[in-house]
Amino acid sequence: MVLFGYKTSSSSVIRALCAIAVGALLILMPDGGSKLLVQIAAGLIFAAGLVSLTVALYARSKMEKPTGVTIGEINAGIIIMIGLLFLVFPGILTKLIVIIIGIILIVFGGLQLIVLGGAVGLLGLGYGILIFSFLAFAGGILLLFSPFAEDIMSIIAGSLLAYYGITELLCIKRVSDARAKAATSDKPNEDAPGQIEESKDLDGVKDAEFEKVDEQ
Repeated sequence: MVLFGYKTSSSSVIRALCAIAVGALLILMPDGGSKLLVQIAAGLIFAAGLVSLTVALYARSKMEKPTGVTIGEINAGIIIMIGLLFLVFPGILTKLIVIIIGIILIVFGGLQLIVLGGAVGLLGLGYGILIFSFLAFAGGILLLFSPFAEDIMSIIAGSLLAYYGITELLCIKRVSDARAKAATSDKPNEDAPGQIEESKDLDGVKDAEFEKVDEQ
C-alpha cells in the first residue's frame, strides 16, 4: 500500500487545514486574495532566509579558523532576495497563482486518489468514494487552462482547494484504518496453528537412553 505523504494523520490534517484556509481566502477576496497570498508566502520565504542566514553566521563564528562566505550564507542570501522580490513585486506571481494551485491539486489530488484507492481495496470497501478525489484531480487540470476571468478563476481555485481539504479530512479515518491493518498483516504470526501443533507433538518426546555395548 502506497503511504507517501500519509504515514501520519497529522500531516493530512495540516495539509487539509492549509488548503481550506487558502481556499477560503481566495473565495472571500477574489480580487486581492491572490496578491495577499503571494505576499504572505513571500514573507515566510524572507523570514526563512533570515533564519538560515543567522544560523550560518553563528556556525561560522564558532569556527576556529573562519573562512570566506560559506555555501549556507549564499543560499540564505538567495532565499532572502527571492522573498524580498515577491514582497515588493507580488504581481510577478499573482497571475500564476491559479496555475500553481492547479499543479498542487493535480499532485496532491492524484496522490490522494492512489492512497485512498489502496485503502478501500485493503479494507474491502466500495470504490465509489474515489470519485471525490478524482474531482479534485480533474479540477487541478481545469485550473491549468484558466478559461475564465481572473476573479472567477480565483473563486474556482479557492473552491477546489477548500473541496480538496474537506475530502482530505474525510479520508483520514479510512487511510488510518488501512495503515493499521497493513502494519498488522506485516507482522509474523507467532501463534500460527502449525507451530502450536508441532510444539505440542514434541512435548511428549524424550531422548532415548544410551547404553554402551562392550566390544568383543
